[in-house]
Amino acid sequence: MYYESERKDACEPLDPLDFQVDPDGDITPFFLAWRGSCSFVSKVRAIEELGAAVAIIIDNSAEDISHIIMSDDGSGNGISIPSMLISKKDGEELLDFLKTASDEELNQTALMATFSINSPDNRVEYDIWYSSSNDRALDFITDFEAHDKSLGTDVLMTPHFVFWKCPFCDPNYIKNDCYAGGKYCAVEPSNNLIKGRDIIIEDLREKCLYN
Repeated sequence: MYYESERKDACEPLDPLDFQVDPDGDITPFFLAWRGSCSFVSKVRAIEELGAAVAIIIDNSAEDISHIIMSDDGSGNGISIPSMLISKKDGEELLDFLKTASDEELNQTALMATFSINSPDNRVEYDIWYSSSNDRALDFITDFEAHDKSLGTDVLMTPHFVFWKCPFCDPNYIKNDCYAGGKYCAVEPSNNLIKGRDIIIEDLREKCLYN
Protein backbone atom coordinates (compact mmCIF):
# COMPACT_ATOMS: atom_id res chain seq x y z
CA MET A 1 0.00 0.00 0.00
CA TYR A 2 1.11 3.51 -0.78
CA TYR A 3 -0.14 6.93 0.29
CA GLU A 4 1.07 10.49 -0.27
CA SER A 5 0.16 12.77 2.63
CA GLU A 6 1.16 15.95 0.79
CA ARG A 7 -1.37 15.28 -1.97
CA LYS A 8 -3.77 13.13 -0.03
CA ASP A 9 -6.71 13.67 -2.39
CA ALA A 10 -4.69 12.81 -5.55
CA CYS A 11 -6.12 15.81 -7.38
CA GLU A 12 -2.67 16.94 -8.54
CA PRO A 13 0.12 15.00 -10.28
CA LEU A 14 1.68 12.65 -7.74
CA ASP A 15 5.40 12.35 -7.02
CA PRO A 16 7.03 9.30 -8.67
CA LEU A 17 7.32 6.25 -6.44
CA ASP A 18 9.60 3.24 -6.55
CA PHE A 19 6.90 0.61 -6.34
CA GLN A 20 7.69 -2.91 -5.15
CA VAL A 21 6.48 -5.19 -7.95
CA ASP A 22 6.82 -8.95 -7.98
CA PRO A 23 8.19 -10.36 -11.28
CA ASP A 24 5.47 -13.02 -11.23
CA GLY A 25 2.76 -10.40 -10.84
CA ASP A 26 1.73 -11.53 -7.35
CA ILE A 27 2.50 -8.14 -5.79
CA THR A 28 0.71 -5.14 -7.24
CA PRO A 29 0.86 -1.64 -5.77
CA PHE A 30 -2.33 -0.30 -4.19
CA PHE A 31 -2.56 3.48 -3.77
CA LEU A 32 -4.77 5.23 -1.20
CA ALA A 33 -6.32 8.68 -1.65
CA TRP A 34 -9.05 10.66 0.07
CA ARG A 35 -12.35 11.53 -1.57
CA GLY A 36 -13.04 15.21 -2.32
CA SER A 37 -11.67 18.28 -4.16
CA CYS A 38 -11.96 16.66 -7.62
CA SER A 39 -13.81 13.89 -9.44
CA PHE A 40 -13.25 10.17 -8.95
CA VAL A 41 -12.00 10.00 -12.54
CA SER A 42 -9.31 12.64 -11.89
CA LYS A 43 -8.05 10.73 -8.87
CA VAL A 44 -7.96 7.32 -10.54
CA ARG A 45 -6.24 8.74 -13.63
CA ALA A 46 -3.53 10.39 -11.49
CA ILE A 47 -3.02 7.12 -9.59
CA GLU A 48 -2.82 5.10 -12.80
CA GLU A 49 -0.32 7.52 -14.33
CA LEU A 50 1.79 7.03 -11.20
CA GLY A 51 1.99 3.31 -12.00
CA ALA A 52 -0.25 1.87 -9.30
CA ALA A 53 -2.40 -1.16 -10.08
CA VAL A 54 -5.43 -0.42 -7.89
CA ALA A 55 -6.89 2.91 -6.71
CA ILE A 56 -8.52 2.90 -3.28
CA ILE A 57 -10.55 6.03 -2.51
CA ILE A 58 -11.33 6.70 1.16
CA ASP A 59 -14.66 8.39 1.85
CA ASN A 60 -14.23 11.71 3.62
CA SER A 61 -17.49 11.39 5.59
CA ALA A 62 -18.63 8.82 8.13
CA GLU A 63 -21.53 7.49 6.07
CA ASP A 64 -22.90 4.30 4.53
CA ILE A 65 -21.05 3.89 1.21
CA SER A 66 -23.04 0.90 -0.04
CA HIS A 67 -25.16 3.07 -2.32
CA ILE A 68 -22.49 5.55 -3.47
CA ILE A 69 -21.57 5.21 -7.14
CA MET A 70 -18.07 6.19 -8.31
CA SER A 71 -19.53 7.65 -11.49
CA ASP A 72 -17.69 8.73 -14.62
CA ASP A 73 -17.56 12.51 -15.09
CA GLY A 74 -17.45 12.06 -18.86
CA SER A 75 -13.65 12.00 -19.12
CA GLY A 76 -12.94 8.44 -17.99
CA ASN A 77 -12.03 7.01 -21.38
CA GLY A 78 -8.73 5.14 -21.35
CA ILE A 79 -8.54 4.36 -17.62
CA SER A 80 -7.62 0.70 -17.25
CA ILE A 81 -6.94 0.09 -13.54
CA PRO A 82 -9.71 -0.95 -11.13
CA SER A 83 -10.80 1.35 -8.34
CA MET A 84 -12.99 1.18 -5.27
CA LEU A 85 -14.48 3.38 -2.57
CA ILE A 86 -14.03 2.32 1.06
CA SER A 87 -15.47 3.80 4.24
CA LYS A 88 -13.73 6.49 6.24
CA LYS A 89 -13.34 4.06 9.16
CA ASP A 90 -11.69 1.38 7.00
CA GLY A 91 -9.46 3.95 5.34
CA GLU A 92 -8.27 5.38 8.64
CA GLU A 93 -7.43 1.86 9.86
CA LEU A 94 -5.30 1.24 6.76
CA LEU A 95 -3.53 4.59 7.11
CA ASP A 96 -2.89 4.01 10.82
CA PHE A 97 -1.35 0.64 9.95
CA LEU A 98 0.91 2.27 7.36
CA LYS A 99 2.09 4.81 9.93
CA THR A 100 2.77 2.41 12.80
CA ALA A 101 3.76 -0.91 11.19
CA SER A 102 7.39 -1.98 11.06
CA ASP A 103 9.06 -2.86 7.77
CA GLU A 104 8.82 -6.54 8.69
CA GLU A 105 5.07 -6.24 9.38
CA LEU A 106 4.55 -4.43 6.10
CA ASN A 107 6.45 -7.11 4.18
CA GLN A 108 4.41 -9.88 5.80
CA THR A 109 0.99 -8.29 5.27
CA ALA A 110 -1.16 -9.03 2.23
CA LEU A 111 -4.00 -6.80 1.10
CA MET A 112 -6.44 -8.33 -1.38
CA ALA A 113 -9.15 -6.68 -3.45
CA THR A 114 -12.06 -8.63 -4.86
CA PHE A 115 -14.41 -7.27 -7.52
CA SER A 116 -17.45 -9.52 -7.67
CA ILE A 117 -20.96 -9.24 -9.06
CA ASN A 118 -23.70 -11.36 -7.54
CA SER A 119 -25.55 -13.40 -10.13
CA PRO A 120 -28.00 -15.66 -8.28
CA ASP A 121 -30.17 -16.25 -11.36
CA ASN A 122 -27.33 -16.77 -13.84
CA ARG A 123 -27.93 -13.63 -15.86
CA VAL A 124 -25.95 -10.45 -16.51
CA GLU A 125 -27.42 -7.37 -14.86
CA TYR A 126 -26.24 -3.97 -16.03
CA ASP A 127 -27.20 -0.37 -15.27
CA ILE A 128 -27.34 2.65 -17.56
CA TRP A 129 -27.03 6.10 -15.97
CA TYR A 130 -28.23 8.92 -18.19
CA SER A 131 -30.46 11.95 -18.65
CA SER A 132 -33.39 12.05 -21.06
CA SER A 133 -32.00 15.29 -22.52
CA ASN A 134 -28.59 13.82 -23.41
CA ASP A 135 -28.51 13.02 -27.14
CA ARG A 136 -25.38 10.85 -26.93
CA ALA A 137 -26.94 8.68 -24.23
CA LEU A 138 -30.17 8.31 -26.19
CA ASP A 139 -28.22 7.42 -29.35
CA PHE A 140 -26.37 4.70 -27.42
CA ILE A 141 -29.60 3.25 -26.01
CA THR A 142 -31.17 3.23 -29.48
CA ASP A 143 -28.14 1.52 -31.04
CA PHE A 144 -27.81 -1.00 -28.20
CA GLU A 145 -31.47 -2.00 -28.19
CA ALA A 146 -31.01 -4.72 -30.81
CA HIS A 147 -28.15 -6.30 -28.84
CA ASP A 148 -30.19 -6.24 -25.65
CA LYS A 149 -33.14 -7.93 -27.35
CA SER A 150 -30.93 -10.61 -28.91
CA LEU A 151 -29.73 -11.63 -25.43
CA GLY A 152 -33.31 -12.01 -24.18
CA THR A 153 -33.70 -13.09 -20.57
CA ASP A 154 -29.94 -13.67 -20.17
CA VAL A 155 -29.55 -9.97 -19.31
CA LEU A 156 -31.42 -7.34 -17.31
CA MET A 157 -30.91 -3.63 -17.91
CA THR A 158 -31.95 -1.11 -15.24
CA PRO A 159 -32.05 2.62 -16.10
CA HIS A 160 -30.99 5.29 -13.62
CA PHE A 161 -31.37 9.03 -14.05
CA VAL A 162 -28.85 11.65 -13.00
CA PHE A 163 -29.95 14.44 -10.63
CA TRP A 164 -28.10 16.54 -8.07
CA LYS A 165 -28.88 18.73 -5.07
CA CYS A 166 -28.61 22.51 -5.12
CA PRO A 167 -30.64 23.86 -2.15
CA PHE A 168 -28.54 27.04 -1.94
CA CYS A 169 -28.63 27.93 -5.64
CA ASP A 170 -30.15 31.12 -7.03
CA PRO A 171 -33.98 31.13 -6.52
CA ASN A 172 -34.58 31.53 -10.26
CA TYR A 173 -32.35 28.51 -10.96
CA ILE A 174 -34.28 26.44 -8.43
CA LYS A 175 -37.57 27.60 -9.94
CA ASN A 176 -36.57 26.58 -13.49
CA ASP A 177 -34.31 23.58 -12.96
CA CYS A 178 -35.22 21.95 -9.63
CA TYR A 179 -37.95 20.38 -7.55
CA ALA A 180 -38.40 20.10 -3.78
CA GLY A 181 -36.53 23.33 -3.06
CA GLY A 182 -33.37 22.22 -4.84
CA LYS A 183 -33.34 18.60 -3.66
CA TYR A 184 -33.63 17.36 -7.27
CA CYS A 185 -32.04 19.43 -10.05
CA ALA A 186 -31.13 18.81 -13.68
CA VAL A 187 -29.73 20.81 -16.57
CA GLU A 188 -28.66 20.17 -20.16
CA PRO A 189 -25.45 22.15 -20.96
CA SER A 190 -25.85 21.69 -24.71
CA ASN A 191 -29.27 23.35 -24.79
CA ASN A 192 -30.14 26.03 -22.26
CA LEU A 193 -33.68 26.26 -23.66
CA ILE A 194 -34.52 22.96 -21.95
CA LYS A 195 -35.52 23.58 -18.35
CA GLY A 196 -34.29 21.20 -15.67
CA ARG A 197 -37.84 20.73 -14.39
CA ASP A 198 -38.88 19.46 -17.84
CA ILE A 199 -35.91 17.05 -17.87
CA ILE A 200 -36.90 15.64 -14.48
CA ILE A 201 -40.52 15.14 -15.57
CA GLU A 202 -39.37 13.34 -18.74
CA ASP A 203 -36.94 11.20 -16.72
CA LEU A 204 -39.81 10.19 -14.42
CA ARG A 205 -42.03 9.43 -17.40
CA GLU A 206 -39.37 7.15 -18.92
CA LYS A 207 -38.83 5.42 -15.57
CA CYS A 208 -42.58 4.79 -15.31
CA LEU A 209 -42.65 3.38 -18.85
CA TYR A 210 -39.74 1.09 -17.96
CA ASN A 211 -41.47 -0.10 -14.78
